[in-house]
Amino acid sequence: MLGTMLERLRRLVPSTLDLQARYATFQARCGDDDPAAFAAWLAENEELSPLDLRKYLLDADLWLSPRISSTGEVERLSLLGEGAMGRVFLARDRRLNRIVAVKQMDESLALDPELVRRFYTEAQVTAQLDHPSIVPVFGLEERADGSIAYAMRVVRGRTLREFLAETRAFYDARAKPDAAHQLQARLLLFEDLCKALHFAHVRGVVHRDLKPDNVMVGPFGETLVMDWGIAKILGQHEAPLPQGPARAESVQGTEVGRTLGTARYMSPEQAAGENDTLDARSDQYALGLLLFEIVSLKKANAGADSTSCWLNAASARVAPLVHYAREPIPADLAAIIWKATRPAPADRYSDVGVLGEDIRRFLGDEELTARPDRLAVRLQRQVSRYRRAALWGLIGLAGSVVAVAVGSIVLGLTWFGYASWRNAQREQALGNLFSRVGDQAHQIDNELSAYAGEVRGLRSAATYALTHPPSEARPVYFAEDFAGPLPGRPPDLVTSPAYEAEASLGFPDNVTAPGVDRTALSARLQQLQGLQPEMLAVLGREAAVPLADRSTAILEGGIPIIWTYVAIEEGVLTGFPGVGEYPAGYDPRDRSWYRGAIAGTGVVWDVSDDESGQGLLLTAAAPIQDEAGTALGVAALDLGVDRVAAEMLALSDLAAPVRAALVDGAGRVLVDTGDRDAARTKPRSSWASLLVGRRAGGWEQQDDQLVVWAPVDQVGWTYVVSGDARALTGGW
Repeated sequence: MLGTMLERLRRLVPSTLDLQARYATFQARCGDDDPAAFAAWLAENEELSPLDLRKYLLDADLWLSPRISSTGEVERLSLLGEGAMGRVFLARDRRLNRIVAVKQMDESLALDPELVRRFYTEAQVTAQLDHPSIVPVFGLEERADGSIAYAMRVVRGRTLREFLAETRAFYDARAKPDAAHQLQARLLLFEDLCKALHFAHVRGVVHRDLKPDNVMVGPFGETLVMDWGIAKILGQHEAPLPQGPARAESVQGTEVGRTLGTARYMSPEQAAGENDTLDARSDQYALGLLLFEIVSLKKANAGADSTSCWLNAASARVAPLVHYAREPIPADLAAIIWKATRPAPADRYSDVGVLGEDIRRFLGDEELTARPDRLAVRLQRQVSRYRRAALWGLIGLAGSVVAVAVGSIVLGLTWFGYASWRNAQREQALGNLFSRVGDQAHQIDNELSAYAGEVRGLRSAATYALTHPPSEARPVYFAEDFAGPLPGRPPDLVTSPAYEAEASLGFPDNVTAPGVDRTALSARLQQLQGLQPEMLAVLGREAAVPLADRSTAILEGGIPIIWTYVAIEEGVLTGFPGVGEYPAGYDPRDRSWYRGAIAGTGVVWDVSDDESGQGLLLTAAAPIQDEAGTALGVAALDLGVDRVAAEMLALSDLAAPVRAALVDGAGRVLVDTGDRDAARTKPRSSWASLLVGRRAGGWEQQDDQLVVWAPVDQVGWTYVVSGDARALTGGW
């Protein structure tokens, strides 16, 4: 055995090194014969690199020593990694002669009783969560400097982040992933992850820092949840923690302070610092983000830095679900992801166990709780499940047909038989159409959710801006300055085809209600000017072009969002891009979008005419409040109704032309492909009797017109499609 272990070590050291002689020297000097200790000794003498030492220790064979150590000392051999509260070492348990991982608290944090208590909690929580997918703890050690360390099982394998990078590498090489990296294998890993988290949640523990770096994929496909350092015990109050060390402030790093967790994988409630009230559904949101990444191989929170990641998290802003290699993503999987990442915890799965069960159902081609089957889909599943039985039935039927008289065949083709077959064909065509309308409604729901996320992000930025002093003084340009004489105009004004005016992307425009004292509000105006980078980012994220071309796309109308703006209770509106076109006597507080949002808590939608001539607008608005719940104003963005109708509602793949519309809960038309001006007066639609009070989809024939509808959950609206009944059912 010794020869085998030294031979493995020989492949890692310089060929000129006499390994046998060095081993004899090690034994004479250290009185030890453990190959792992020998490898650490070589590393101390710079004859083995730290990376090769870790590789050797993680791959080492069993080694039975003839001597038993008289102490229980755990000897540190190699640094494995660093986190927000400490470091992890590979170490040797001298008594049992095994390699373990030791997590050691940072000595600089040992003077803080709350951090010491939290580290103790982490060790106890990890030790008591006895589950195959949670790393077991072997023992606790109190060090002389007051810090704590605990030993646990070494997890061999790679992190989920590394595993997904391996998967992307297949696509980069223009190859299909192997069996271990295919979607089904990745979903099985995720199902195991759900089981481990559900086990913890049932025992009253929330992880709070789920991310790819804290999930290990073992060499035999096992999944392990790591690092319970900021776990929350449900029902226990937590004292706020001081901000963690600077190294924890990266995009991937765990943050310790008012907000706990990793910005890219936080839930909205976690990003808001709601540490006392968040529960297991916060972990579920993080699992939804992980599932997004496992399925698409792209990050769900696409922020470029910790600040933008935090803003995305606070506003529940999730990137479009598009596969890394543009492969189609099953609608059922998308439904699971969107269910787990709903902004409001109450709208997510009841628990992580149900989320994992939906993954199992997807893998088994069964109906999901996140997306109940429509009639046509249910029939398709049944046909698929019983295809073999049906095939043998048909063979038997064929044999019977041969045996019967010709008269029986004629009887089977009577008008009654034909009519039954014809009705079945029509029902199938209706089912396919209903499924297509439902899929489009789901897509509309996702897109509106993304825009609502942008508004929440702008609201978060505005809340911060309005409750903190501005970081720098900025020029303030009022609406009249944009058409005024030089040099009082913004210096970057350029002619914009989209806005049919000169526009600025460097400076927003500002308008004040009649009677407002601008001098008295100078501090407020400065706070609002600081929102320009976030307003530009909102527009830029929607420009599906390279960064260098985004300004051109905005000014030439290449994005769906037309305006983004913030209005405050003092009677000031700051709008972007800066164009400066407002009617006389403009007061934002009188606008329907402001009145509809200011008294609420979430995103509200409204349809109105644009004062600057951009036509009919679909507006998403959200109230801005301080920590005490005092209303400060409203953040909003506008979408062009024409573009919404053309890009969201249209069903160009149908064989027959259709009229499509969005109808609110009162039966009023908001957006209509058949009549773009219909929403100017918000008329009650002819479909009101069909839709009011209904949340499920359906269809009905009115004379020669077929009407099909499906709910758009994000806004409580209904997507309606109508057209010639015979044409839409293929002539049936």
